[in-house]
Amino acid sequence: MGLCPNLSHIVVVIVVALLVDVNALSIDVLAEVEATPPRLTNSVVSGANIVGQRSLRVTRDETGEGVDNNEDRVGNLISTASNFIKERNAVRWADKLKSDEFVKGELKLNGLSGYALTGHTNYKFFERFVELKELNRLKAWEKTEASTFAVWRELGFGNINTWDDLINAADMDAFKLYLRYADASDSRAIRNMVMENKPVPVLSSDTSWTERIARLVSWKVNGRTEEYAMISLGFDRFPPETLKTNNNGKTFLLFWLLKNKNSLDDSEQNAKDILKKLMEFDRLSPTDMSILKNEDSLRTAHRRTKILFKRLLKHPNLSHADIENSEKYRYLYSLIKTRSSDEYMSTLVNRLTPRF
Repeated sequence: MGLCPNLSHIVVVIVVALLVDVNALSIDVLAEVEATPPRLTNSVVSGANIVGQRSLRVTRDETGEGVDNNEDRVGNLISTASNFIKERNAVRWADKLKSDEFVKGELKLNGLSGYALTGHTNYKFFERFVELKELNRLKAWEKTEASTFAVWRELGFGNINTWDDLINAADMDAFKLYLRYADASDSRAIRNMVMENKPVPVLSSDTSWTERIARLVSWKVNGRTEEYAMISLGFDRFPPETLKTNNNGKTFLLFWLLKNKNSLDDSEQNAKDILKKLMEFDRLSPTDMSILKNEDSLRTAHRRTKILFKRLLKHPNLSHADIENSEKYRYLYSLIKTRSSDEYMSTLVNRLTPRF
């Protein structure tokens, strides 16, 4: 039997969608087709036979109304073709790094917010676009081994210099993307150090204080060790004076407190809550900071980190007493604890005790 004009129009669009370059097919065209429901001729709806032709199969519901299975199938084909094209467009837009505003406009999402946005039938394609664009950017940075400092600025955080701005940024997709790249950068550094004996990139004096804090968030979220933090901050390379002036010493103290003064429960492990805890530590007065880092509850952490410092400063010609009394060791240990008179006496005894 022949198809009605509307049904013919639908078939043509589907054939075009499947046989030509779907990237060139306008979403507006699909919207027009989807908005035009297929209609059958009266003879078909009534179930009457057309001379010399077989009628369409029609089922009837309890009210006796005709339900055309072919209409449902055609509608499903249109929906499938439309979704396929939107998915392909999401990939194409991501590859071209189109702006979010551009894609929202193409998907008829511009001006929407809240549930009106997230509940829209096209929102899943926007999410797909964002996901693919972020992945493409990560791959590009990975390929060139871009520094986290360069990525931080590229994402628009170069002018952030207050705690309030930093905490507000934690909700942004760009901040989350930075954390993803920072983690990938740390993983690459560890892999290169272990497999190729390459030095770990060190946070330099050019690294802003806000980016340092963001790196601490990444280290905390991803379970980076104190040893890795020490190497990333140049504890094995820089003299004490440099570690003071470039703020790497203070950076380590905040990370050490974050790991060992564990007042964050499992429900407070998101970036914003970690930032608030770091802000709390950073704003302590020198007296309050001294009281905090010398608490008895940190005694085990002191001993463990003390061992790590000694490992970091290992040298075949240095004795245990020499390490204890080196300027660098004293500085590193002073970051996490003010040494008591008993500790100084123990060091003196070790130094004066003859070794055979």
